[in-house]
Amino acid sequence: MKSVNQVKRQESLKKWLELIKDQRASGLSALAYCKREGIASTTFYYWQNQIQKLLIQQHEQREKAKALPAAKPASPKPVANAKKADVQFASLSLAASTKALTSLELRYGPVQLTITEATSSELLKRTLCVLRDVFSTC
Repeated sequence: MKSVNQVKRQESLKKWLELIKDQRASGLSALAYCKREGIASTTFYYWQNQIQKLLIQQHEQREKAKALPAAKPASPKPVANAKKADVQFASLSLAASTKALTSLELRYGPVQLTITEATSSELLKRTLCVLRDVFSTC
């Protein structure tokens, strides 16, 4: 169960992520945006830094999880002349590999971006600029 402080922090992160996205989409510098919205620039930069650290931490956790060996099935079939260390299992999805590629989905932390054939180049360009600015530490 989450503590009250954990819930408050999570809500603050959500709020500031939206504000940072709004600032990026506005085309204004962070200072100009803060001035327009009546936000202390030091507070804005603090939360921007906190969100970047969180996203980096989530990314590192996913990378560690990818590096772990795949889980073995409950009752694997024995392989003749195979040592235990030689056998590894990986789950495969045939459905995913047989689909025709009609869209591209990118995920990074809490952000998911799906690009389809119908996505305009202007929208894609603007979105990528926002992502570049939000994830500038990558």
